[in-house]
Amino acid sequence: MRGAPAVSLRAVAGAVCATARAAAEHPELAEHEVDPLMTHPGGAIALGVHGVLAERPFPGGN
Repeated sequence: MRGAPAVSLRAVAGAVCATARAAAEHPELAEHEVDPLMTHPGGAIALGVHGVLAERPFPGGN
């Protein structure tokens, strides 16, 4: 927001990477989302997370 302190882009990137890593490491998740992701100068925090389990793991999954 104009005039507000800058957010931590490193924290935002870390949150995006953690979400992608969760998807890669857990093929049993058919879908997942983080909404909203609150960012501030000191970091980022997921305020809402939702996941849906697949009926069976995707091919190549554990």
